[in-house]
Amino acid sequence: MKIQTVFLATAMSGMMTLCSCSKEVMNNNWMERNSRLTVLTRSDEKNGDKVIATPMRIYVFNGEEQCVTTQTLEEADTSFTIKLTEGEYDVYAIGGADDDRLILPTLENAEKTSVISPREGKMYGDLMTAHAAVTVTKENNALTLEMRREVCQIVSITIMDVPQATERVSVSIAPFYDSILLNGTCQGENGKCTVQLEKQADGSTWKKEDVNIYQLPSVGKPTISIMVDDSTYSYICEKELSANHKVTIDGTYTKTGVILTGTITGIAWGEEEIIRFNFSGDSQTNK
Repeated sequence: MKIQTVFLATAMSGMMTLCSCSKEVMNNNWMERNSRLTVLTRSDEKNGDKVIATPMRIYVFNGEEQCVTTQTLEEADTSFTIKLTEGEYDVYAIGGADDDRLILPTLENAEKTSVISPREGKMYGDLMTAHAAVTVTKENNALTLEMRREVCQIVSITIMDVPQATERVSVSIAPFYDSILLNGTCQGENGKCTVQLEKQADGSTWKKEDVNIYQLPSVGKPTISIMVDDSTYSYICEKELSANHKVTIDGTYTKTGVILTGTITGIAWGEEEIIRFNFSGDSQTNK
């Protein structure tokens, strides 16, 4: 799996610098800060995919489990400095921390187990997390955060040779984890992805391109269900849908049911995996 990096270092002296595209929130009730933590993020692109999802939200916890500061970066290739006292810290990062899309903890209520979930009517985007412990002293120290993608991406779905008289086709995949904690732990088992397909000009192909739905990993081996009008065809995958993989599904409707082939690819994400689905009349259930 490809791992992205965020580099952090402590600086012994100098004025605190903040770039114009970042915003810092600090706990002013905390003790006097006499050291500085300098954060540098780096990213590049591969096949058009940004390595680090933005915006990024940084949370810094002291040894008493108190969140002492947060920092938001709108761009990846930027740097900023945080004033801290000497001591032990846990630093957490969320990539793709879009306030309009996600419910994110604030400085006042942030805990390592704070839940990050989509707002009502929203879905996850490209989401990454990272964590590392650091000892802040007056000496020069360095820390590297390894950003890991926490979602898979449903790219496209196509069902071919569907009877011409068919009026609707949709595909559902479940269950997925439905939320993630600030510390990167997934929880909940109610996540579901449903895609309504569109009838194509030939009358027998139904598809949805550029689906681009991001989901947390599946809870075990998920079930893929294809709804063709009032009939449902279901299949339990042979493997989990894991994070950092793109998913495409191509299926063919036959007299005995639906035969599906699917791929989980890791182009610019992770290692390539291939899974195949076979749908037959034996797996059909009527609503």
